[in-house]
Amino acid sequence: SICEKRGWKDNFDLNTTHFYKSHRQFRKWSHSYDSFTPICQKRLLFNQHSCLQYNWRCGKYIKHKISGGANSWFSELEPITCDGKYLVLLEKKVNKASNLGVWSLEGVPFKLCDLTLRDKFNDVQSIAFDFDTIVIIQNWVIRVFRFDLYKNTFDEAFVKYELSNLIPKKEQLLKDAKKLSPYLKVTQEYVIFVPSFSHSTEDFVPIFFWDRKTGDLKHSLQFDSMYQQITIAIWFGDSCYLGLCNKKKKAHQIVEFGVKTAAWEAFSQSVITEIEQIAVSNQYILAVTKKVPSPRGARPYFVTRGEERKEIWLWDRATGSALKSFDAQGKGFQFVGDCLMFYDSARVTVMNPKTPDIRSEFEINGAVTAMRACCHSNLMLIMKPSCHMEMWDWSLGCRLYTINGETGLSNHLWCDSKHIITHLSPDTLSGSVVILGFW
Repeated sequence: SICEKRGWKDNFDLNTTHFYKSHRQFRKWSHSYDSFTPICQKRLLFNQHSCLQYNWRCGKYIKHKISGGANSWFSELEPITCDGKYLVLLEKKVNKASNLGVWSLEGVPFKLCDLTLRDKFNDVQSIAFDFDTIVIIQNWVIRVFRFDLYKNTFDEAFVKYELSNLIPKKEQLLKDAKKLSPYLKVTQEYVIFVPSFSHSTEDFVPIFFWDRKTGDLKHSLQFDSMYQQITIAIWFGDSCYLGLCNKKKKAHQIVEFGVKTAAWEAFSQSVITEIEQIAVSNQYILAVTKKVPSPRGARPYFVTRGEERKEIWLWDRATGSALKSFDAQGKGFQFVGDCLMFYDSARVTVMNPKTPDIRSEFEINGAVTAMRACCHSNLMLIMKPSCHMEMWDWSLGCRLYTINGETGLSNHLWCDSKHIITHLSPDTLSGSVVILGFW
């Protein structure tokens, strides 16, 4: 049906036929009828989707602010751990153990439950969350918790200590790897751990696939011993794309493994310099590296201002074949459908990466510090250093409205079809989380 093709069913609970009455700012869909004949489900989804689109384009939202207790703040772990219904926050306290809390985003956000972590001295390095399973890494110990949605309680499912024997001491780590955190993913079957660097024997700690329910080790993937560091990991659908690096040997590669198959895929490509960013769409795989100096006119070059040159490498996702490489200048590369979007200090460019034809290019008044494409058609969110956000229609190159922020608004953004979530920096002595609800 048209609802399935356009993804409207993903935005709404099919059993929900009401609007939150407390949200008076919202444009409510109203109807009148003389009988008790139920409304057609497709019509209901269409009306709900239309109202949601209107709220996004016209700035009809409710702002909520979640604050920690006295002498506490919420840690800015990247990415923000949220699935659209629940938000997981790590509350840090001065000279005390941290708390792991789960917040519901239905209506007015409220805390369902929290858990005090045992380790008071080591920071949490990574958090992953999927429905009823929360995974944390703290001091290289992996702890998996079950979140009971009915009792609103935490239960520890299993603990993994294997990493503490494999991870080297601080003095043995690569200089650039000391600040890197490992990557976690929770799927329907597995808890997946991806290391960020190799251990002291110069062989990578393998990728571990633990059974989500029992904690048994089901699979492990070994790396090529040539590489010493993972510069980036991107999850897309049933695949994960890794940027591998060995600076001494000047070897850089992008590889893929299957999340469901727990095996290396055929896609594997080498590039000239270190991979800074990976972006994936249904059609393309794109890697961003620093530009190697070359003679003028060697490749098409899109001139913007204020950012260093980048080299863009493009592959066909279905076949893995190389399509082309070209130069660009900017940051924040991401796909909007199969169009490539990026920005520099004061300009946004949207282009077809294969041609590459410029679809849209426009100036922004003031510096841009972050950008995020929204789930709704042609909308994008611009973050500025003056602590406010702007909603733009990139196809028209026009600003729709401004979302006023607060002092110390960070660049950590998360958004889906109904929410925008961002942090206030701990430097502001609040460390709060701001949630904008459009439904």
